[in-house]
Amino acid sequence: LSIGETDGDPDQENHLIEQFLDHQVDGFIYASTYRRDVELPPALADQRAVLLNCSSPAQNHPAVLPDQHEGGQTAARCLLDLGHRDDIYVVGDIAPGALAAQERFTGIQDACKAAGTALSGTLDCEWTPHSAYQAMARLLARGARPRGVICMNDPIAMGVYQAVAERDLYVPEDISVISFDDTELACWLRPKLTSVALPHHELGRRAIDALL
Repeated sequence: LSIGETDGDPDQENHLIEQFLDHQVDGFIYASTYRRDVELPPALADQRAVLLNCSSPAQNHPAVLPDQHEGGQTAARCLLDLGHRDDIYVVGDIAPGALAAQERFTGIQDACKAAGTALSGTLDCEWTPHSAYQAMARLLARGARPRGVICMNDPIAMGVYQAVAERDLYVPEDISVISFDDTELACWLRPKLTSVALPHHELGRRAIDALL
C-alpha cells in the first residue's frame, strides 16, 4: 500500500501518480478530506480507480460516499426523540458548493417534516468557533431561546457552547446541542458533545473492496 498527500495541487497529483505508475501500482483510491465533486487527473482516466468521499459525475469510476442525508436525519431525530418540536435551529453556512452541508440539511428538514414540524431558522456562519459564537450571540441577544441546535461541525458547536454560557444558559438543561463529525473536540467540550460520526473505517474498507 502506497499513500501520498497532495493538498489538492494538480502538479503534485500528476507527479505522484507518475511515481506510483513507475512502481507498477495497478489500482488507485482517489480520496478527499471533504465531500465534493472532482475531475480526476488525466493520468487516472484509464486506470483502475475508486473515488473515496468524492464523486466525478463526468467520469465513469465507482465512488464510496458517506450517507450525509441519513446523518442529517439522525441528528434531527435525536432532538425530536428528546421531545423538541419547536425552536430548533441549524448553525453553519450551507453554501451551494458544500455538498455535505446540503445533504445534511436536506436530511434534517426531511426528519422534521416527517415528525410534523419544521426548523425555526438557520444561522449562517463560517464553520469556525468564532463565527458560530458571533451568530449564536446575536440570536440570543434578540431574545430568541432555541431549545435545540444542530451544528454543521464540532468547531461550530464549540462557538455555540461559548455563546450559550455567556447568557448563563446551560447545555443540555436549557439548550440541546448536536453536531457532526465526532472529532476529538467533541470529547473535550464540557458537557461532552453529542456528534454524528462519519464511518471512516467502513468507508475505507468499502473502497478497498470495490477496488479489489
